[in-house]
Amino acid sequence: MTRGYPKTDMGQCGADFGREQGDAEEAILREACPEAATRLQNKICAAMAFGSFRIASRPAKFYLASANPHKAVELQALADAGRVPIEIVSAREVGGMPAVTEDAGTFEGNARKKAVALRSNAPSGSWVLADDSGLCVDALDGRPGVESAYYAGPQCDSAANLSKLVQALRDVPARRRGGYFVCVLFVAGPSGEELAFEGRCNGRLLDSPRGAGGFGYDPLFVPDGYESSFAELGEAVKNRVSHRARAWEKFAAWARQL
Repeated sequence: MTRGYPKTDMGQCGADFGREQGDAEEAILREACPEAATRLQNKICAAMAFGSFRIASRPAKFYLASANPHKAVELQALADAGRVPIEIVSAREVGGMPAVTEDAGTFEGNARKKAVALRSNAPSGSWVLADDSGLCVDALDGRPGVESAYYAGPQCDSAANLSKLVQALRDVPARRRGGYFVCVLFVAGPSGEELAFEGRCNGRLLDSPRGAGGFGYDPLFVPDGYESSFAELGEAVKNRVSHRARAWEKFAAWARQL
């Protein structure tokens, strides 16, 4: 946070200097070289007066409400690449992700339940980040939606989910095969803050899966503006246009202000 002062009162600046640099460090510097300490103090005061002095601080730490430790690594890579000054910490660091029944009925509601569940385990004063995402198909009244991860049943895998969706759309004409992916990133803050950042990616569903990349429903989904499925486009393109990328962009813009 940039601090600016309308007046260059040296007494006030001296107090600020002591607080920001540390009384012990200031005392040592003054004893060793009083003139250097005074010059440094004056430079800091002048910079603060013109709003150009930036206080160095540790990056905000976000505990990720996910049982997947690799997701924390992926999000940290996004943060580093976008120069977002935060640290993403796996739930494993606080004993693991508690079990959560995702029955809120909305993406935001499910993400909130995850964040609140982990917040009880995280250190006092911590930020918690959670997400929920899925695919909504127009011709199926928004399904699989919040049930995207277990569309074919709670014990089924992504291949079974994809197969069920292909069958559900078997007789649906091309003009009615629209849909969108949605992702909600939810933040629970140390003072009771709750914020949600939503990203969507509109597109259409193919008759049959195409491509070997990606995961989940990626082989069946073609984003608007493209002719290839997410599974064919590759990670570089997907990371620019996906629902998760768009939600992250909104979150990152907010996080940079911390």
